Amino acid sequence: MSDHPENRRRNGSASVVGEWSAGGDFLGSILAGLLIGFLADKALGTDPWLTVVMIIAGVAVGFWRMMESARQINPEARTLPRPAGATDPTGDGET
Repeated sequence: MSDHPENRRRNGSASVVGEWSAGGDFLGSILAGLLIGFLADKALGTDPWLTVVMIIAGVAVGFWRMMESARQINPEARTLPRPAGATDPTGDGET
C-alpha cells in the first residue's frame, strides 16, 4: 500500500519540507549567533570578538541541528555499515 503513487508523493514532499527546515535551522542558528554576538559586542565594547565567537558557535549549532534533522528524515543513517577493510575504532571487535 505504501507503493501507491499518492503515498510516494506525500512522503517525497514531506522529505523536501524536512530538508528545507534543516537548511532554515542552519541559517537561523548562524543569524542568531551573529545578532547575539553583535549586540554583546556593542554592550561590552569588545568589537568584533564576540561577534566572531558567536558566529562560529552558530555554525556549530547549525550543523548539529542539521544532522539531527537529517537523522529524523533518514533513521537508517545511524546504522550504516562500515566500508570493507575499515578498522574498528573502539577495539571491541563489533562491526
